[in-house]
Amino acid sequence: MNRHKVKMSSPKHSQQCAIAFSLLATAIACLATPARADLGYTVGGSWPNAAHRAAAENAIQTVTDRYNAYGDFGSPNVYVYYNAGIPTAQASYLGSIGFGGTYPNERVTAHEMAHYLGLPSGNWGSLMSGGTWSGAHGLAKVKQFDGEQATLNGDSIHYWPYGLNFDSEGSETNKQRQVAVVYAMRADLGIGSSTHPAAFNNEVVLTADNPAGQSGFNYKGEWSDGHFAHAGSHYATGDYKLRTPTSGSAYRFYGDYLTVNNTNGAAGGLLYKGQGAAAKVTINSLRLDGGWIQHQSTLSSPFELDGAINVLSDSVFYAKQGDIDVTAAIRGSGRITIETTDSPDQDARYVRFHSDRISFVGDIENRSRFELASGGRLGFLVGPSGSTNSITGATARATHFNGAFNINLSQASFEAGDSWALVTAANSSYGDDFEVTGFEGAEGVWGDGSYSFEQATGLLTIVPTWDIDGGGSWSTAGNWIAGVPLVGGEASFGDALGPANAPAAINVDTPVTLRRLNFDNASPYTLSGANAITLTGAAMVYAKSGDHEIATPLAGGAGLTKRGEGAVTLSAANPFTGDTRVDAGALRLTGGASIAGSSNIEVQAAATLDVSGLSGSFVLGGGQTLNTQSGAAVVGDVVAGAGSSVTGAGALANSLTVENGASLRIGEAGLPVLSQATLIDNFDSYNNSVVQNIGAHSNGDATSGVWDGVFDGTSNGLIVDADPGNNALQALGIPSQGSGGWRGAVTDLANNFSDDHSLADGDSATYFFQVRNEGNAYADTMIGLTENTGRLDINNAWQDFSVRPVVKGSPGSAVLDVNGTTVASLVDGEWRNVWLVVDNSSKTFDVYTSTGQDDGALALAGVTFNTITNPLDLAAFGIAGRENGRVTVDNIFTAPGEFTGNPLAPGGGSVYSTEVLGVAGDVLLESGAVVSFGVAGSGVNDRLEIGGGFTAGGLLQVQLVNGAPAPEQGDSFDLFDFASASGAFDEYDLPELGAGLRWDTSGLTEEGSLLVSVALAGDFNENGVVDAADFTVWRDRLGQTGMLAYAPGDGDGDGDVDIADYGVWVANFGATAATQTVAIPEPLSASLLALGLAALGRSRPLTRRRPRHAVRRPTRSRCTGRRRRPRASCRRPRRREGRTSAARAGNAGASSRSGAATRTASRRSCSSRSRPIRSPRGTRSPRSAAGRTAARRTSSPSSRCGRLPRRSP
Repeated sequence: MNRHKVKMSSPKHSQQCAIAFSLLATAIACLATPARADLGYTVGGSWPNAAHRAAAENAIQTVTDRYNAYGDFGSPNVYVYYNAGIPTAQASYLGSIGFGGTYPNERVTAHEMAHYLGLPSGNWGSLMSGGTWSGAHGLAKVKQFDGEQATLNGDSIHYWPYGLNFDSEGSETNKQRQVAVVYAMRADLGIGSSTHPAAFNNEVVLTADNPAGQSGFNYKGEWSDGHFAHAGSHYATGDYKLRTPTSGSAYRFYGDYLTVNNTNGAAGGLLYKGQGAAAKVTINSLRLDGGWIQHQSTLSSPFELDGAINVLSDSVFYAKQGDIDVTAAIRGSGRITIETTDSPDQDARYVRFHSDRISFVGDIENRSRFELASGGRLGFLVGPSGSTNSITGATARATHFNGAFNINLSQASFEAGDSWALVTAANSSYGDDFEVTGFEGAEGVWGDGSYSFEQATGLLTIVPTWDIDGGGSWSTAGNWIAGVPLVGGEASFGDALGPANAPAAINVDTPVTLRRLNFDNASPYTLSGANAITLTGAAMVYAKSGDHEIATPLAGGAGLTKRGEGAVTLSAANPFTGDTRVDAGALRLTGGASIAGSSNIEVQAAATLDVSGLSGSFVLGGGQTLNTQSGAAVVGDVVAGAGSSVTGAGALANSLTVENGASLRIGEAGLPVLSQATLIDNFDSYNNSVVQNIGAHSNGDATSGVWDGVFDGTSNGLIVDADPGNNALQALGIPSQGSGGWRGAVTDLANNFSDDHSLADGDSATYFFQVRNEGNAYADTMIGLTENTGRLDINNAWQDFSVRPVVKGSPGSAVLDVNGTTVASLVDGEWRNVWLVVDNSSKTFDVYTSTGQDDGALALAGVTFNTITNPLDLAAFGIAGRENGRVTVDNIFTAPGEFTGNPLAPGGGSVYSTEVLGVAGDVLLESGAVVSFGVAGSGVNDRLEIGGGFTAGGLLQVQLVNGAPAPEQGDSFDLFDFASASGAFDEYDLPELGAGLRWDTSGLTEEGSLLVSVALAGDFNENGVVDAADFTVWRDRLGQTGMLAYAPGDGDGDGDVDIADYGVWVANFGATAATQTVAIPEPLSASLLALGLAALGRSRPLTRRRPRHAVRRPTRSRCTGRRRRPRASCRRPRRREGRTSAARAGNAGASSRSGAATRTASRRSCSSRSRPIRSPRGTRSPRSAAGRTAARRTSSPSSRCGRLPRRSP
């Protein structure tokens, strides 16, 4: 079965054209067959026999009739002739159709008719660039027939589909569609009309049910105008069944609008027959005028209905056999009924509204299962009391709301007792994403200060509101609209108060219990009195606007939540217990106010806790926690007392004191992971010891169906032992079969794994994999993403992908190519890491590559999708090769958005979120205080930024997050920023280090950094030199046991201080951090030994206490990744001027820091120090070898941050 080519420019073809026109003249004169009007024909010349000629006449008659029935192709006369020298058949543009080796038939004649009518001609080459047609008319027609993911493809002469290139395409449906495609492509070429041939008809109707397996979306048989659905006409079902295509592809209805108006219930209307999860149906204008929308496919095939819906009259959604997910915009006011489904007791077959473009205000009666999905919206038009649309259904099995209610109150009444039943359906529930637009909600109650909606009852009611322009007594009913607030209800102070009578003094002359208190007025209210206001339920104070005061005590056990952009001041001692949350605006404490009973005080982003008006500092008592989120603010001095804690990020506008027994935690516990890769497949779970093949084989499938062969049954997709203990996927083609020799494997990303790894239309994600060219032969192998597994086949696999890197080339010279650009040279037998950062909205992708455990380096950006240029979801990953060069892939990962970390490196390339707590004033950490930071690789850590002076003390705790890389030599953690610093930490709780490494804490109060350096044995005071001062440390701790390993004095890490540790000091005496070891003269060693023996004679009693400066060794976790940042290029050394030898020894037994030298030089005044650039939040900084080297250099004596050289002991 050959594709019939037209030879339009060859000399032979020109000669044949001349012969044809000569024969045409003869035929007209002698042997003419009468021509039709419109597109006509003449069969002329000599034929092998009468039957041969008759076959040609019958074929051309049928073809011209079909073309003329469809539309206006002009009125040329087709000359049809026979020439034995023609290999098959051929045609010339508006010239002739000739037959030779092919016996005339309808399929071949229709194929040649397309050539005769100008396919190809004109700007065909530009419209068919890259093998894909870009003309809007032709492309739209193919999408109508084959689905929205379809493309119109071709070469320099032919097109497909519907080019009738093979006998297998000769169905009547294909012949009809061929005419439509030719008409559309002629419009794109500018040689035919762009107006649809059907005359405008106000309404085209179904004349019968669509037969099973056919659809009025892409079949024309039952439409009254005899055409495929098209723009310019309006369509209606009447009492017939309009089926959607029985396909797994997405389809669009191409009429101007479609009305579903059947009156015969489930016997008519719109029936969904799609298959699978991707078969979305789009109808740009769907009018429901009493009709039925039905799901009649399988439970695993949800009906996604997109576009726009107008509910004109009472209509029905019938999720008979599966979910109906309405993503279309909905408007109108007709009633919608959710009809009872098959298997009503099964928790399935929902009708869900997903769109946020819903202005529908009709009633919904739920007789089955209805859900307002997250992101969806429903509107309610509220009038006088009781007048509203509603959601009803006494027999509903489930009514779930996880989207938003839009309540239009413009016509609502506001009188005592007014209420509206918005939801009365049985089995109603509300999800975490539910909200009422413009209302504040808590504990299932939503309000805007005037109206309140309660989830438990489904009722909308009015809120008692102050109605006096001025002050008055709470208990006076006449002061309120709707009477005195009920116990446990709400109270609102709104716009009744004018500026002239402000502030209004409200006398709380009776005990009050409320779930919510509302303020909304620029003129202030003041609530005062001896009686407390007890908060219950939501316990909310909502200040939408203004600055208001509550001078009466707040009581109750439900805490306090402050919301709204306005400010509320508390000026009394408040006995309430529970959490205090400042979600928005400002909460102020003034005078003697307190919230001492609140165990957790949380300040959210963009909110403010203002304690500057208190008569003293804001003191946190035992058991209290102040937690501030990033973007939050606390104004006023804060003191964390014993047993309390301050945690989080944000900004403290004044000073912070952390007392003995209190703690300060920067950021959250650990570092949140912003992004990390998820493994799709590393092939190691498959047992390939018996079967290596993928797909349908008599001896089985190595992956049990997770991967399919291209084609199934091929032996060219294999699970192989790529390395010892490591499986991988390998593919190779069959070059002897040419364009049909592509072989490989493909998997369904949406359904074949525990998680859905497909990429939805409009989303972005990164796909990582490793590829290796084995170098055994020439390679030409495609790897990448396509719409679905059915896309990838053995024919011309290059046209089956949207995202498609290619391995190609000979052994020793293969490359990784993307759209004709080499992105990496491949070394035979070496793995290459590849990242595809795919944007399925712009239909472009970026390519990153690397080797080993390196992160990705950008190789090519902004690559447009390949042959399948406008897919919906990308739901399949495949590999296919044509040559017999073996190409192997392994370790396929995915991550949301852009992710270029290496998932195979320790830590998996995870991106962490770091946080900063800023304190504008001074920070004092008293002895016994604890300050904690989270770290995850060099330069990735939380940070405390101090605008004033920093006084260090207590315990510094640094926690390595689970999965982060173990610290290495040269790592730097910039923990503190300050204007000046003094004091020293008493203890350290730091992550465990590898052998030969030590934590360098000397820069903490000089430049704010904690460093990892090579350990210096015998340096018991950690000053970088082994000298007599270290002997003093050893002597003072001699005899201590049960210590942490390598605590000061413990030179061998056994947890005890004994003579062996003295030997470590002797062996390293004179060594410095730069030299590590120095040969010690024998006489000096002897004298030191004598000194040590003398010290043994006067050792102190054994004790078991934690020494200061001890390094705690937490349980070591298996680390899996690292990202580093450069260290500072000038670290300020510690000053020693004026210090005694005892101070230089770093006496750990001292109980105070009074003897410690004060470091007052500002970090920012170090002129010789080039400060490193901080890693932005949520990023990883690479380790810089140059930065590490620079950080170890000491400044010259003339440097402002330098020091004089040490003297030898």
